[in-house]
Amino acid sequence: MIRYYCRKCGIDNTEAECRQCGKKLPAAVMRDIWRVYRIPLTDLGAWKSAFLILLCCAAAVLLLILVWETAAGGLNAALRLFSGGLALRLALIVPAGLAAVLLFRALQGRETLVFSLDAQGAHMQTWHDAGRLKSWARLQRAHQEDAAEQQDGSLLLQSQTRHLLWSDVKRLLFQPDRGEIRLFHARHAAPMVLRLPPEEYDNAELLVKKYCKKLLNTKA
Repeated sequence: MIRYYCRKCGIDNTEAECRQCGKKLPAAVMRDIWRVYRIPLTDLGAWKSAFLILLCCAAAVLLLILVWETAAGGLNAALRLFSGGLALRLALIVPAGLAAVLLFRALQGRETLVFSLDAQGAHMQTWHDAGRLKSWARLQRAHQEDAAEQQDGSLLLQSQTRHLLWSDVKRLLFQPDRGEIRLFHARHAAPMVLRLPPEEYDNAELLVKKYCKKLLNTKA
């Protein structure tokens, strides 16, 4: 949703004129704001990352043991570790780790992601239902006193805030079929993922292209 923020009144407006003071609002205060809901347990991207991290950990531990045994007792001593089932035991790190991820993500429940685009950059806030268990499942302290009351009377806690300036965006990836726009601070890793419902995608894409015009022109 396109909104115009009046700094004087501290309110958002649907038009480029403040409904409270009547002031004409400049384009610089325009923001595109939307929210989506997701369940971390069903986030396939997070599962893929968890699997790769666990696989790398198991491989790194195996490599360290092999190097240590080779240095201490020679290559034959290192090879005997395989016949003793070491590789199989280390491979259990992956399913055991995935089971732990499953437990933690199941306890996290549902999240509300609030996105906004403005002249400075892209911004994301992650909120979840208030509750100590839900905070602990995110490896965070439970600050129940910071819970924000919603219009329906529910309480939400903010668990994450992320900002990315347009000048720091190095690469763009538009995925309308998935309802995502990926903004890369590094060329190939850790993008900020803008998750969009169908009715919000076109506005967000236009704004991203507007603010990243220089990047798109360079690429062309």
